Amino acid sequence: MYIPWRVQRKYLENEFLALTTVKYKNVLEVYRLIRTDDCYYIIMEYAANGQLSKECYKGPIEESNAWFWFKQCTEAVNFMHVQHKMCHRNINQENIFLDEKENCKLTAFRYAKPMTTGGYTLTSDIVGKPQFYSPEMTMEVESYNPFAADVWAMGVMLYYMLNNTYPFKYPTKGKKDNEGMKAFVDHQLRGCVHRKDLRKPPSPLVQDFIKKCLDPNPKTRITTQQMLEHPWLRDEPN
Repeated sequence: MYIPWRVQRKYLENEFLALTTVKYKNVLEVYRLIRTDDCYYIIMEYAANGQLSKECYKGPIEESNAWFWFKQCTEAVNFMHVQHKMCHRNINQENIFLDEKENCKLTAFRYAKPMTTGGYTLTSDIVGKPQFYSPEMTMEVESYNPFAADVWAMGVMLYYMLNNTYPFKYPTKGKKDNEGMKAFVDHQLRGCVHRKDLRKPPSPLVQDFIKKCLDPNPKTRITTQQMLEHPWLRDEPN
């Protein structure tokens, strides 16, 4: 990977910190960083099967396959949250790659941020893809919990994997006015509805799991550790 100096320079420090400190089986490994006068070169692990988004483009993913990939992703994010007190802030299917054995590899840490000052830490900057913004980010509150926002983004991603559409329709470019954004937030607060036309609808257990991830209240939203303990993610599907 080649990164010119001029490209999002202010986030490079965070990305390199995450790339060099978060060592986990489901995080894309970095072998070497090379800095020249005008750019960085990052020598990384090769993900032979490309982005997870490639699988999503084929249509709704079978729940058993979604479970396999999503559990690995959750374990990686939980490792970041618990072991390194670091949030990702840009979780989506384009930032997860699959290796030659189709194991998940989390990457794209440009917005990752270490939160080492204590237990409940807030941040104020809004980053990532708008479709994955949590309600507290969309409403542009003064500050929000980025760990809870990561969980919301994971819930959106899992919904997308199973339904092949996003749970909440973000306003198109021409409709990002106050009315359009208000409708988006109102939809987030009401909750999502799964598609009725799928050949095999998501199970009640995974629907409950997604509902807990997409809890509009960040204080009661499930954590990554609680996600791993939820019956849907804890127990391998038959």
